[in-house]
Amino acid sequence: MDVPVSWELGAVSGDEDSGYFRLEDSFYTRLEAKWYTHKAGKPSLERIQENYLSQLGGRGRKKKNIEVIEGPSFRSLDEEGSERCVFRWASDTESSCAIVYRAQSQRVLLVQVVSRPGKGGARLAKRILRGLEDRSHDEIRRWAVYDLDFTVPRPFGLASHKLQSGLLEFLFQDGEAVLGVRRWSMADALLRRGELDVWLNREYADLLKDCQWERTELRRQGDEGISIEGSYEAKSARLVWPLLAAIPFGLGRRLPVNLCASIALSFWHCPRSNRILGVHLRDPEGRLDAFERVASSLRCHARSLEVEERSEDWIPEEDLGGQEGYLPVHSSQEPEGGVAEE
Repeated sequence: MDVPVSWELGAVSGDEDSGYFRLEDSFYTRLEAKWYTHKAGKPSLERIQENYLSQLGGRGRKKKNIEVIEGPSFRSLDEEGSERCVFRWASDTESSCAIVYRAQSQRVLLVQVVSRPGKGGARLAKRILRGLEDRSHDEIRRWAVYDLDFTVPRPFGLASHKLQSGLLEFLFQDGEAVLGVRRWSMADALLRRGELDVWLNREYADLLKDCQWERTELRRQGDEGISIEGSYEAKSARLVWPLLAAIPFGLGRRLPVNLCASIALSFWHCPRSNRILGVHLRDPEGRLDAFERVASSLRCHARSLEVEERSEDWIPEEDLGGQEGYLPVHSSQEPEGGVAEE
């Protein structure tokens, strides 16, 4: 989806099967989304919408006066078996909501855009929800958070992440293969302790341990950096080598078996954004083309000009006094929050 550039990630939890995230501006929650996989046939979006409003209204002392001011309206999507429901409700705020079921991914997605009454929120929400897309089956996946923007090919899936004020880190995994993207802030302060070679030894020592590698100079997007390519012994070698050694007359050692895994690393200093960026890969299959695709796609500071030029539609709204967000989280745990903008 397209959102105003001033909205930043406030909370995120879960994984590809089920999860939640929240976007905030300087004052309050502006957008919430949750998703989950529904494998027991096509769900009833009408029932989901009714349950959502029931949970939203609360009970007892926490009960809220919720009024549906538009919809719900249902329509089928181009993909057979897929459906979409949209509606708007009002309380102390106004929210425009979309519930989407995609048959191919068996995914239910709930998104709501929050606004203050009379502040143009309906037009903004309509534009955001109209552009909402489910890209779960794309071969190339785009990841973008806090001005960091890159793409990762399948079958690499997100294994872990860190969202810290000085470090953003994303680790993707496919079996034994691990592909990582990192971005450090305040590079001018970090590099006072030494040049990029010192940074290499400090931050990637564990990655390069027990590896044979060669270092070359690198220029990535006009910035100076370092490139590493090498190999290490794959985990499977610990099982295969004893079996090969057991073959009589040393024939096992003569078989054309490659038990080396590939390692690749690129990292560079971007003075324009005052950041250090790094991409690394450890892969028994040696998929260096996937590594290069990620490294080439990485953007650290370029915002979407298309969105910037639409700024007349992104109307800032007044402070709601700490409003926290309404969408129930599809989990027994509360979402992790408090991610501050750098």
